[in-house]
Amino acid sequence: MLNVSHRLLTAVLINLALVLPLAAETGAVIDIQNEPHHHVVFENSLIRILEVTIEPGTSTLFHRHSRDNFAVYLDEVTTVNQPEGQPMPDAVPHVTGSVGFAAGDAKPYVHRVVNTGPSAVHLLDIELKLPADHRTGSANTLAPVAVDNDRIRAYTISLAPQQPSAPMQLGPGVLVVMPGVAVEQTASGGKSERVGTVGPRWRWRPAGSYVLRNRSDSTALAVEVEIK
Repeated sequence: MLNVSHRLLTAVLINLALVLPLAAETGAVIDIQNEPHHHVVFENSLIRILEVTIEPGTSTLFHRHSRDNFAVYLDEVTTVNQPEGQPMPDAVPHVTGSVGFAAGDAKPYVHRVVNTGPSAVHLLDIELKLPADHRTGSANTLAPVAVDNDRIRAYTISLAPQQPSAPMQLGPGVLVVMPGVAVEQTASGGKSERVGTVGPRWRWRPAGSYVLRNRSDSTALAVEVEIK
């Protein structure tokens, strides 16, 4: 039994060693919207949202980013970000709800992402289509700011079961709710939308004043991103 298990483990490791390099073979570099792990799910005049899934032990193809963009990680994962023509760097952990920003407007870049962890990588990659014109004003002081630069401002919001947030004045942007919970977003005019019960875990929203309420029986984590 031990010998069988050892042979099986050896076979799995060999297969992974073969799959990772082969997953990156593309011939020519492709644009992000044509990369098979990236799927465009929403687009308007300001942004384009791509949902990304990378299974354990696999990688994306090398692909080009030609716009400033940010990623919101929906799970706790570990990945390697390998620029084209560079050696494989060390793996980097990402916590659930973390936000990463990358500049592509001034200098497009090519890379691939390798999933080195034991579970699938799920994230949103959101491209910014227009130059910054600072539609957002000053930061809210009611929620922790995760990222604040010339292009975006991101807040992380943790809510106890059934807890509402304080009202937040936000520029146009995206609400992302982490898996396993549901959050209700209510605009100042009274319109409410529930995110996370069914359908996508994100919503585009115009500028305005909003209150979030956790509609779950466990702590909810949400990310609000303003587009500048």
